[in-house]
Parts: sequence; structure tokens; C-alpha cells
Amino acid sequence: MKRTEFGIIGGGLAGLSLSILLARNGKSVRLIERHAYPFHRVCGEYISRESLPFLRELLPELDWNNLPLIDKLVVSSVSGKTLQNPLDLGGIGISRFYLDQALANEAKNAGVLLEENCLLKNWIDEDSGISLETASGDFECEKLILAYGKGRGPATKAKKLNRNFIGVKYHIRFPHPPDEIQLHNFRNGYCGMSRVENGISCLCYLVDSAELKSNGNNLKEMEYQVLRKNPFLKEIFDKAEFLWNEPKTVSGVTFGAKGSMQKNAFVIGDAAGSIAPLCGNGMSMALHGASKLANVLINGTEHTDSAQRHSKEWKSEFSNRILAGQLIQQVFGKEWLSNMAIEVLRNNPGLSKKLIGLTHGKVF
Repeated sequence: MKRTEFGIIGGGLAGLSLSILLARNGKSVRLIERHAYPFHRVCGEYISRESLPFLRELLPELDWNNLPLIDKLVVSSVSGKTLQNPLDLGGIGISRFYLDQALANEAKNAGVLLEENCLLKNWIDEDSGISLETASGDFECEKLILAYGKGRGPATKAKKLNRNFIGVKYHIRFPHPPDEIQLHNFRNGYCGMSRVENGISCLCYLVDSAELKSNGNNLKEMEYQVLRKNPFLKEIFDKAEFLWNEPKTVSGVTFGAKGSMQKNAFVIGDAAGSIAPLCGNGMSMALHGASKLANVLINGTEHTDSAQRHSKEWKSEFSNRILAGQLIQQVFGKEWLSNMAIEVLRNNPGLSKKLIGLTHGKVF
């Protein structure tokens, strides 16, 4: 078997950025990704500016200055009542198709053994190390990091606050202000839109699986009968140029903390816990989690000490933000609640600012 010091399962933001940091510090790393880059992921494609210094260090050659800067938030209720708020920290828009490819290239340049189109079948923790059984062959590593995406890990512990969601994503061309991120409520769901590179916009919505089922499991029917009841979404779906023949979808999505360790494997990114997309902070959390775990692993302490430190730091940094996102999400997708919330927040701009702050961290 081919052995490395570290094995990483999942080549999203968390897995790729962690692999780069480890490899730059002289560690041998193998990353296993079931797809081949570049590819589209169901993701809102907005990155809070708290992670920009970190990303610039990872990808110094990327042209960050030509990406759209987003510093305004527009929220609409199911019936179309609106709230506009400045985003003090703000963010940038960048597609995962573009960003993940850039990170994958940098990982290879740093010496990461990147196994693409490689499906993990099983991993076995043995005294001599960890064995990885994949469709492309078997590998060994001394330490394992799980960084797979939404819907692929153990069920969230916060079941009472959760519903089972389906994520749907399009790339479109639509004339909206490039410095805005928009969140539009509809019955049992909400839809976000923001600009990415090359004048394209990401349109991504999350819907309760029960709503899709009540519409015969037909996305187009649900978009026509449910999403278009919001006047803003009606205009988007009626007038936008949709760039893909079919949307990208993901099912079985839940939100909450899932655990930062699984047996002896370290867990980061959405595999450890995911925040509600309406918070606009999931991508930054994945990057921040990788940064913190890299610091733990590079120090080379005993496994037990590293695991305890990782669990403590992950909980301290992310658990309250995830919980805040879950609680805020309870308002979205409900007509009377979304109307009432927008009315309250209109009259209390300081409260809007506080709610946004609860789901964001500091620049790292």
C-alpha cells in the first residue's frame, strides 16, 4: 500500500485548503475526491470577507480584485415585503467551479497526492495506521481527516431544530445590483442570489423535502406553483437567462453540529457541522476550520492531545454560530413569521446588525 502521513477524504474548501497547509509544511498528504475538477457544487458562492486574508495566502496568484464585492443584504418575505441592510464586513462572490479548481491546482503544486474520480469504499483504523479502501486502489495513512460535504455524514445532533432540506442551484444572468446578496422567502424555503465572476449570478434555494413531495417531486412544478408566489422570485424565474439545462441538486441536507471527531479521524467542514445557508458564512467556516486544524496537526503533538484540542477549538469557534443560524432559519419559509420579522427588523436596524454578527466570526 502507498502510505502518507495524512489522508483527507473530500476535496471541498476544507479538505483542499487543509491539504495545502499541511503540504507547505513538509507533510505528506493524499486527498481523495470522488469527482474530477472542475465541477459545480450546490453552494451559495458568497464568501464572508473574514476569510479573505487566509484565501489570499493560499492563492496569491488569483485575481481577487476583479471579483464582485458584496456589501448589501436584501431580504423579502413570502409575500414580497422587503428589508435592506448594509453588511459591515461584507463578502465576495466566486463560484466553486472556479475556486475549487484553483485550490486543486495549488494543492498539486504544493505536493499533495490528489486522487480525483476516486470513491472511498471503507476506512479501517488499525494499530499500524489507517487503511483506505477506494475504487481506485488501497492506500494507507497515519492520520485521517474527514472533510466530505453536506448530507454525507452522521445525522445532526440538533434534531429538534432541523428539517430535511433539498438544495437546488442554477447559474443565471440577471440584471441585479452586483453588490447585493438577496434572500427571498417562499413557502417552506428560501432562495439566495448573488453575483460571481464573469457577470454570472448564483441562484440557489433550499426547500423542505415535504414541500417538494407535495408538488409530485417535480422541481419545475414547485418553482411555478410555490416560488413564483414571491414577486421577486417570479421576476427572476420569468426573466433570467438560465445557463444550465438542469440545476445541480443535493438531498438529505440538515444543519447543526455533527461532531469534530469520528473514532480516531478528525472531522472538518460540513462533515463536522453546517450552518444555515441564509447566514452566508458556510464557506468561511470551512476555510477557518481547516486553518485551525492545520495549526493543531502541524505542531505534531500526541494524537489524543491533538484530538482534544481540535474538539475544544471547533466547539468554541463554531457551535454557537451554527445554533444561531438554526434559530434564525426557523423564521424563513413561513409567511406570517417572515412578514413579522421583516417589520420588526425594519424598525430595529441595530437588531439586524446583531443577528448578522451572531453568525460571523473575526477576520483570520
